[in-house]
Amino acid sequence: MAPSTMTTMLDLNFFREILSIDSTSGREAELMAWLQRVMPGELPECHLQVDKDFILLSRGTPRIVFCTHIDTVPPFIPPTFHRED
Repeated sequence: MAPSTMTTMLDLNFFREILSIDSTSGREAELMAWLQRVMPGELPECHLQVDKDFILLSRGTPRIVFCTHIDTVPPFIPPTFHRED
């Protein structure tokens, strides 16, 4: 992964947006739509494939595939951020 892409992926605003979407079990649709809309711009060198409730994000020919889920355990608790100086 290129350094500039890695920096984007670790961007606090990107992280904050993901955490702010209620993706508790049964409510994953909004996060799924967000990922489909945002990920191609964040990782343009990757291929995004969507099939029903599954997303495959790949680069080249994968030799290893990690599988995870996007739902979270209820209740949804909106994140709060505090800056320490």
